[in-house]
Amino acid sequence: QRHQRGYTPTDVGRELLEVGSRADDELTQWLGRARHRQYEPAGELIITALPGFEVTLLRAMIRMQRDFPAVSCRVVTTEQLMRMEFGEAHVALRAGPRPSDPDFVVLHHSSHSFGLYAHSSYVQRHGLPASNADFGQHHFCAGGQVSDHVGPLEWIERNVPPENISLRTDSLLIGQSAVVQGHCIGPLWQAVAEQDDNLVEVIAPRPDWSIDFWIVTHVDLHRTTKVQSFVHRLKETELDLGVAHRHWPTP
Repeated sequence: QRHQRGYTPTDVGRELLEVGSRADDELTQWLGRARHRQYEPAGELIITALPGFEVTLLRAMIRMQRDFPAVSCRVVTTEQLMRMEFGEAHVALRAGPRPSDPDFVVLHHSSHSFGLYAHSSYVQRHGLPASNADFGQHHFCAGGQVSDHVGPLEWIERNVPPENISLRTDSLLIGQSAVVQGHCIGPLWQAVAEQDDNLVEVIAPRPDWSIDFWIVTHVDLHRTTKVQSFVHRLKETELDLGVAHRHWPTP
């Protein structure tokens, strides 16, 4: 409407300006939310590890899904190497020598050592071997396959008479549990054994009994937001080694 100093908006005009201002604010907020959703991780993420280490994956997965609930995770525990180049897995936690495939991006997670241990209840019944010559008087746990390529398991195969191997198993849980239950002498992670006063060192950890753990992704997927988000959390998650202690009470 006309005013002596110029034009001023009518009541309808002022209302229109207010509506326009609110619409502009809402549009700006919507654009922000849309951009956020565009870059927020979503969809399925397939993660894999050896049996016995799934708890480590689970802890990293929970942290990720609390931040990004649109991500659906599938955890696969297997001793087989899943073909990442075919999308069978997006992130793998592997143990042993550094993977050498040129299509993999490999990050070091941690290193852990084995020793040979016995539970105090075993020591009360059988005593401890003073030397290798005494192994014939004791019971040992060994791997399910002679070619396990795990330092202490290979050492047991070379130094313990076959008749004194009372248990063979491919299961990390069963092997650790047999030692914790006082059934036999066998490999345990040094970090786990040092937390339990009932576990007695039989053979100290050796340099060749150390195992490296690696986070592995495929080069084509490594830079995706979803994979990066999980890898970041997995790197910050301590490797869970105390399998047997969660499942079995000590004798």
